[in-house]
Amino acid sequence: MGSRAGSYALLPVYLYLLQYANPGSICVLEHEVDTTAQLRFKYTFVAYGASIAGYPYMRKVIVVDGTSLKGRFGGCLISACAQDDNFQIFPLAFVVVDSENHSSWEWFLAQLKTFVPDSHELVFISDRHHSVYPALEKVYPLSHHGACTVHLWRNVKDKYKSKRLANLMSAPARSFTVSDFNRIFLQIQRLNPGCAAYLLDIVSEFSHWTRVHFPGKRYNIMDSNIAESWNAVLKEAQEFPLICMMEYIRTSVMTWFAIRRAKSLLHKGTLDTTRPEDN
Repeated sequence: MGSRAGSYALLPVYLYLLQYANPGSICVLEHEVDTTAQLRFKYTFVAYGASIAGYPYMRKVIVVDGTSLKGRFGGCLISACAQDDNFQIFPLAFVVVDSENHSSWEWFLAQLKTFVPDSHELVFISDRHHSVYPALEKVYPLSHHGACTVHLWRNVKDKYKSKRLANLMSAPARSFTVSDFNRIFLQIQRLNPGCAAYLLDIVSEFSHWTRVHFPGKRYNIMDSNIAESWNAVLKEAQEFPLICMMEYIRTSVMTWFAIRRAKSLLHKGTLDTTRPEDN
């Protein structure tokens, strides 16, 4: 289990034991046949039973983000996270893939859909990676997709070499009223018409990156910091052999949920356990 190659060989057994020890968990392993007719690892997906059971009580906003793995075999870790009513990160699922591409994103979302149904109330937040858009359109056609305003801020700063312009862009993105949005966006048009045209051209005009024009409910979640923060927690493990990394993820999620459960048991008031869709 400790060697990098050995982790891949033991992965089927590990996933079986994980599902056995964590009832309700979903573990999927995908292989491909290489040029020598041997099976080779392609993707693996994991969603813990506790995450699946807790998802119906979360806001229907899912933040997805990918990060590169630094081990011998490379690859990419893509995570999906929600936010609970205490504004805490709620890990939903993760997948290890060869890279962020159309096929891997589509496969990941297809597995996620086994417990996250498509609906008009569902919102995905991500960076503007070119593979996310077609995958969401195919797997989750009813959902809404919002761009991460932090990534957009970076794009504007780098593209137009102006931190002032990037900061100005953040204000209309987070505006609550159309009048506030129009007033600030007019300043951008006057300061840099090219930047205004760039922002206007981003998928579905303003609706993709502004709060006030967004067709769904993204609540306070205007960026992908939830998933990025989760990936930062896992930064050390990104160099581990595959199963060691997956065990690091499992123990991290288990610890978080155990601590939160212990705190909730100390609560003296009444907790609202109503699911959002029941209201």
